[in-house]
Amino acid sequence: MNIASFFTFFFVWIFCILFFIGFQICIALAVYYDAQSKMNRNSVLWAVLCGIIGLIPMIVYLCIRNNPSTIPIYCSQCGKMHYISESHCPFCHQENPYSRIEVANPQAQQQHRRAKVCLIIGVSLFAVGIVAMIIALIFLFYNVLGVITYY
Repeated sequence: MNIASFFTFFFVWIFCILFFIGFQICIALAVYYDAQSKMNRNSVLWAVLCGIIGLIPMIVYLCIRNNPSTIPIYCSQCGKMHYISESHCPFCHQENPYSRIEVANPQAQQQHRRAKVCLIIGVSLFAVGIVAMIIALIFLFYNVLGVITYY
């Protein structure tokens, strides 16, 4: 293997690593925006976990993301505390106008759209990284076979 082919192989692997880092960042951003749209108070934590560890925290987040929100609010009629996800106050049965995510979080649609865009970009980067890795392996095997047949 000559120097030029070694550097070509090296740079292809560097591009693979950069694509996978871009994938991690996009997945972290997608989880962050989705958690923000769901009014999750731990959205930064989920984003950092997905950015550092990878797909396992994202799978865990996707499993728990639709759980009812546990943000406490006070009823305007009786003054007792209940959760924002409850459609009515459990004590006086007053309707909770904040139970709908559109009312409680007016930016939910925009954050959903951002999450989808980040997820699409992340999956695209992952696919390009896999293709680049396959090309690098083919290039490596081609050069190794060329060296073997040379001797």
